Amino acid sequence: MSTLDKFVYLYSKLDIRSWLHPYFYTPIRRVVRALANKCIPRYFKRNPILHAGKRKSDIIVSLTSFPYRISNIHLVIQCLLRQTVLPEKIILWLSVDQFPEREACLPTSLTSLVGDIFEIRFVEGDIRSHKKYYYALKEYPDNSILLVDDDLYYPTDMISQMLSARDAHPQSVICRYGSIVKYVDGAILPYNEWWDEVQGSSDNPNFFLGTGGGTLLRLSQLYKDVLDIDLARELTPLADDVWINAMINMANTPKYKLPFGLILPISDSQCESLYSTNVLEDKNTIQINNIISYYTRNNNIDPFKERF
Repeated sequence: MSTLDKFVYLYSKLDIRSWLHPYFYTPIRRVVRALANKCIPRYFKRNPILHAGKRKSDIIVSLTSFPYRISNIHLVIQCLLRQTVLPEKIILWLSVDQFPEREACLPTSLTSLVGDIFEIRFVEGDIRSHKKYYYALKEYPDNSILLVDDDLYYPTDMISQMLSARDAHPQSVICRYGSIVKYVDGAILPYNEWWDEVQGSSDNPNFFLGTGGGTLLRLSQLYKDVLDIDLARELTPLADDVWINAMINMANTPKYKLPFGLILPISDSQCESLYSTNVLEDKNTIQINNIISYYTRNNNIDPFKERF
């Protein structure tokens, strides 16, 4: 097992409360994160990327980023290029508004990885986190699209596991990260009252996936409005995951979560994050309510109604 996989799988188990008192979790997580963020980059430098003999899949990996994270995103691409089963393509979508000089704005640690599999696409305007899915679904409507984030380490067998799960659950969107929505008398509770990452596998109909933890989907599995980017930005300006969950729910597509625990983050002290806005300021609740209000009023559909 590689250094990358050792740290990813160790960290994933640090929320299994049967073997350690919860008091110890936070300091242990900090130590593991610190060690991982020293050891994994060194491992990447010392071990070249090898593609010979590896099977290639039909999966298009899609992600986006912004200037505050661009210096570390090469670590994500390294994880994706080291998969035991390779994707057809890895596409990083960047806004020209944020990177006006295009490639000249980017670190060589990233541009040096461009090749037959990995490419960087610049797009006009800035639809923020919605870039993660929007352009890939438009350009590759018949492919399976794997959505990932720009600040997480991914194990080398992620695509292999996704393909196995897709074979076993062909109708489902496959994911690795999320929580189960909670309700009181049929009414959805605020986001911060139910978000608690599921550690094991789940096909709960009220599952809410986090797109960037690794989400495999196809355009045909999503509601017809998914590419209405003006509506998506109006209702969910900061939350592509709220929009995607609504599109999955309204298409009546099942979700299947792989058995995986905590996701190992890439440390970046200078990074801006949507976490403080969407979670700490509870903007996710506002955006979920925007979706419910719009579709209840216009389509007589509640995308986040309790499902049994």
